[in-house]
Amino acid sequence: MNEVVPGPFKRLPLGDRSVPLYMLEFGKDGTCLSPQTYDALVRDVGQAGYTDVFVCSHGWNNTFDEALTRYENFATGYHALGQAHDLPQPDRYQPVVVGISWPSIDLLLPGEEPPRIAGAASPDARARMITELAGEMPVERAARFAELARQDSLSRPDAGTLAGLLASVYPAGADELEGGWQPSADAVMDIWDGLRQAGSAAAEDGPDGPESFQAPPVDQPGGGSGPAQPAGPQAAGWPRLKLDPRDILRALTVCKMKDRAGVVGLNGVGPLLAALLDADPAARFHLTGHSYGCRVMLAALCAGALPRPVDSLLLLEPAVNYLCFAGQVPKTGKAGGFRPALRQVRQPVLSTFSARDAALHDYFHLAVRRRADLGEARIAALGQVPSLYCALGGWGPGGLDGEGAEILLTAYPDRYDLRPGPVRVYGVRSDGGIGSHSDVVNDFTFWALYNQVTA
Repeated sequence: MNEVVPGPFKRLPLGDRSVPLYMLEFGKDGTCLSPQTYDALVRDVGQAGYTDVFVCSHGWNNTFDEALTRYENFATGYHALGQAHDLPQPDRYQPVVVGISWPSIDLLLPGEEPPRIAGAASPDARARMITELAGEMPVERAARFAELARQDSLSRPDAGTLAGLLASVYPAGADELEGGWQPSADAVMDIWDGLRQAGSAAAEDGPDGPESFQAPPVDQPGGGSGPAQPAGPQAAGWPRLKLDPRDILRALTVCKMKDRAGVVGLNGVGPLLAALLDADPAARFHLTGHSYGCRVMLAALCAGALPRPVDSLLLLEPAVNYLCFAGQVPKTGKAGGFRPALRQVRQPVLSTFSARDAALHDYFHLAVRRRADLGEARIAALGQVPSLYCALGGWGPGGLDGEGAEILLTAYPDRYDLRPGPVRVYGVRSDGGIGSHSDVVNDFTFWALYNQVTA
């Protein structure tokens, strides 16, 4: 990003108005890489009299240019919906858009298409993953890791060696439910095998591919059922198989990108929000995230005391744990890691989830599960949810009791009820409008945001 002239990256022509779009880049540790633009944005919000500040974060698989394009498409689509239905805007409506760019290396879960708002995977994604991961290892281990990771397939002994090398670089606290976890090589192999089996079953499921995949149900105490957990390595016949190392790289980067998104939100976007809220006490603030971008926003809201709550939070297919807002997480007795964020949002949170999002509904919990979670499919408290590690964007929020409710995704002219009340999070069942993890830039999501802006 060029900071020769700090200020808006461009102005978006939206009908009879021109809206400034600021782009802020953050490094993997949350450091702002565009500090002059950061300062210019804070000054502008304090002086220009904006009525509405929109802050957006992409998920995985993006470059700066791809993120910029997605933010432009969302802003122009939102405006087009208003024009098509002659929707009234708030009094003196003067918006500004702030786009967050953070380094999310490429990763694709089995069955996942490149998310539109997150950008497309580049041809050298594998090479970038190898380079990044090797940089976190001692030189003598990095060379062996790179040699194995570049192979098209691995024998069982070589797979075990690669798993051992990678175990040391897994984030120690990669989930909202527990911290300080460090996997063994066997645990990494279990994760790898789960993804491999899920992907293989999906590929054999038929012409519709993995998005139609649903594993057979297993009985649970209390009458619930859910997708079966995959068998362990021995049951899968490991000694007879040769395996693609890209699967283990995907599994690792799922956890690493969770960790990085949280760091960017905590160290970078959180202080930015505090500065912007303080700059103009009257402006309304609307936060939107997609996939791991939701984790960026939630971590930012939990980073510390804000001068005041933001007005709205729209989570589009969030790649965070479905119990992240829970009052009490099963087995731990602790509150979900992002529960404090609910105090920082004036309106009830809107959080979409879709069974047609194969990446989050079918695979996510296989990549982030811990070794102790292998039998979680039979925990009665989970009901229809197969694992403590399921994604919010695949299964909807859990553990909220009267503070959470499920509603259906709606379209113009049916409004959402966002009046203050006991419900703090609406899980928006979106099977009818979100057909995949990528399908989040459409009239359904524009309409949801409009409801928040005019609530």
